[in-house]
Amino acid sequence: MKKQGKVQVVASPLIRLTNKPNTTIEDIGTPEKVVASLGPFVTGNTLDPDELLETSIEKRSDLTYYKYVLETPYALTGSHNLAKATAKGNTVVLCVVSASDKQWASSKKTLEAILDSFEV
Repeated sequence: MKKQGKVQVVASPLIRLTNKPNTTIEDIGTPEKVVASLGPFVTGNTLDPDELLETSIEKRSDLTYYKYVLETPYALTGSHNLAKATAKGNTVVLCVVSASDKQWASSKKTLEAILDSFEV
């Protein structure tokens, strides 16, 4: 996978984002609010709001997922990042696929398929 990019799954205690236990991702806030809180997990450093190119919402089973497309030229993880987040139980789970420009050119479809298959 190293040649194609990087995949990481991050589980964070819900308490980092809200003090309400067993809440849904929608209860935490908008996709923009959630990615602002989780941005450092995506990029490896900071997240500038201008780096967020696209957000979407996907329902799967009984969970809602927020999906993100980010262009992050200064990120430690790479200049292209796709992320998907949801909340279940007392945990927020985030899947991130990252690639450099070179990796993205050859592996974009593979990375998108990996992110699309992510489910909690």
